[in-house]
Amino acid sequence: MNEQTVAGADSVASVLLGLAWRLVRACAGTLCWIAGVVLLFRVMDWPYACVVTVACLYSVLAVWTVGSLCRGGRVRRVGVFLAPVAGDVMRYRRRRARRRGNQWLRESGLVHDSRDYSVFLWSGVLDVRGLRVVGVTEERLRDAVERSLDAWDVEDYEMTRRGPGSWLVRLYAENRLNALKTVRKIYAYPQVECGPGRLRVTVGRSVHGDVRLDLADVASMLFAGIPGTGKTAGATVIVAGLLSRPDLVDVHVFDGKGSSGWSWCEGRAVTYSRDDSYGTVLPFLRDLHALMRERLASGPVGGFWRGFASDGDGRAVCVVLDEIQTWTAPAGRDKRDHADADEFVRLATDIAKKGREAGIIMLAITQKPTTDALPSALRDMCAVRCCCYVPTEDMARAALGAIPEHDPSPTCLSFEDRGMAVMTRPDGGTMIVRFDYLSPDVLTEMSAGWR
Repeated sequence: MNEQTVAGADSVASVLLGLAWRLVRACAGTLCWIAGVVLLFRVMDWPYACVVTVACLYSVLAVWTVGSLCRGGRVRRVGVFLAPVAGDVMRYRRRRARRRGNQWLRESGLVHDSRDYSVFLWSGVLDVRGLRVVGVTEERLRDAVERSLDAWDVEDYEMTRRGPGSWLVRLYAENRLNALKTVRKIYAYPQVECGPGRLRVTVGRSVHGDVRLDLADVASMLFAGIPGTGKTAGATVIVAGLLSRPDLVDVHVFDGKGSSGWSWCEGRAVTYSRDDSYGTVLPFLRDLHALMRERLASGPVGGFWRGFASDGDGRAVCVVLDEIQTWTAPAGRDKRDHADADEFVRLATDIAKKGREAGIIMLAITQKPTTDALPSALRDMCAVRCCCYVPTEDMARAALGAIPEHDPSPTCLSFEDRGMAVMTRPDGGTMIVRFDYLSPDVLTEMSAGWR
């Protein structure tokens, strides 16, 4: 008999003995409950014994039921621990998950001692609690998880830091980005929610579900990416949603390309201009800046959005500046253009900085995300920044700013991923978003109904 056969026989025997031991413990737990009930009936009159027995059973059941209604189920787990048989099963599963977690710690080379750490490897989840070991950093833990994906038969994971030495790693059998490769076409206005303190537009989806942008919390947005990657299509979804509420929002569109890409909104937008000179856009920004200052000086306590869509006083304003580099960095500019460009950047930056409290939203779009075409002062004032595919990290940083390590970067996308973008999150990180798609035929049908 060779060594592999002996090892296999030992493994089978170990499993069988473990099952037998768990069965004995489960039976012993049940017998303890029965013995307790019998003892109650021997030392107490039977009516009182019945009352105590029923009370105990109902207590366990109540804890279990209440816990099932509580988020996280902690109370329910306490009830399971108190229950016969079920408590043994739960404790066994917990010990097995902890044993597997500690085994993975040692096999991955993160620790080399025999201590029993609070690391649990469940099906689909790695739970690390208080692992304060010198040299074990998030970087090393992430590297160990990535090296273990094949062994766990998973393709994707998500790591969340929960405290010092504590992380929760969710494991996924399939790469979640594959689901975003499919375009979700829409054939009507995007969903828009309006009310005091909110103006939410459903713009697309991420690996976590639908993405809803609350423009009441966003003074300005930036869309960047090389030509043909879908940045204008992403902005189109937002503008179409706002145009569906002409009773609440005034939309102004300035197309620096001078093309017909935004002609579908003519007739519903208050302003639609294809003039790429300063003659149209600069006077408008001056008036918009004056409106902002007036609203800030005389607006209600709490800002414009507090009474939005309820008191009927005041309308939100959205201005779209497509190919904004046309005005921030005009090619071959003379002395007059230089002065106009400086004024444009100053006004746009101030509107991006203060516009939210005045109910003003600015959407800046550029195919040239470089520091000379997109001033960092203006970029940094954009609360939400989206960047489709760009070929270099310098362009990605110019559009999004500093990108945290291990967070998605626009360079990870490809030119074929049209309509996908990396969007900044409120916590400073980034996520990949697939914008919904409104086809030219749908946009043409919309515009026909406005005229």
